[in-house]
Amino acid sequence: MIVMALAGCSHAHRSAAASVASPVQTAHRLAQTMLRAAVLPDGARPFHASPPPILARSVGGPAIGNQIDEYQLWSVPQSVQTMRFFTFGPSSHGFTMQGGDGSVETDAGKAWTSFAQFVNLPVNVASAQLDGEVTEGVTGTSVVRIDALVYWTPPKPTTEYVPSNDRVATLIALRPTSPPNVARRVVITEAAKITALVTSVNHLRLAGVDERGECGARVVLLPITKSVSPATTIYEVEFSANTRAAPDMIVVSPLCLGHIGVRAHGKLQPDLSSDKTFTRLITADLSLHA
Repeated sequence: MIVMALAGCSHAHRSAAASVASPVQTAHRLAQTMLRAAVLPDGARPFHASPPPILARSVGGPAIGNQIDEYQLWSVPQSVQTMRFFTFGPSSHGFTMQGGDGSVETDAGKAWTSFAQFVNLPVNVASAQLDGEVTEGVTGTSVVRIDALVYWTPPKPTTEYVPSNDRVATLIALRPTSPPNVARRVVITEAAKITALVTSVNHLRLAGVDERGECGARVVLLPITKSVSPATTIYEVEFSANTRAAPDMIVVSPLCLGHIGVRAHGKLQPDLSSDKTFTRLITADLSLHA
């Protein structure tokens, strides 16, 4: 098994203004790092001929905007039947395997696909994945296309950080009825718990911009109810300066697309990505006060 060497073949899809340069550069560097971290079997060689039509472009990837795509083509001396089960992004190289043994077939041909998520993301990157696409070569060989897809975001607005003078967090568990029903409400004032909650929120990164349209921010105070089970719990956290003050910041999780909604000083903010630490802290505090 060999670690891939980065060649100079790349293209980028930018859906934001060129003024956002630093996140774009960060995304390019991460994509190149991911390509170097990917693995192929021994004997793989860079493929310099015209690619098979099915591999002329990436056939995978989620519908998220602000996409950077760095890719490389390889010739592999193994059959498609063998390569379709190959793990291009192992956990030992910083990936977590998400899916494999899929396929795409069009008039251009057929390719077998797999993808793995990259674990350690820099700031201003919403998500990153490595796609492996395999099609038949000549005489029992395969042609492999590896895409490093990185989805960047603008810098997180300062309004989405909890104000430093907030000392109270009100936790609310909601049932997805219409209107939502309050199942439990707990007021937290212990300094250590407040610090943990504030830190978890401040560490949340912006969610990727779904090309089908964001929905979370528009319903931050009225979570989606039609597409979830009545047993689902939706959590709302209100941060305030004291127990008598109005909330400075309201955080709601989860919303549609798996996002976290935010309202700061009465104004809707861009969605944040969901985070296990944030949810775990909320459920732990609510359970202690059950």
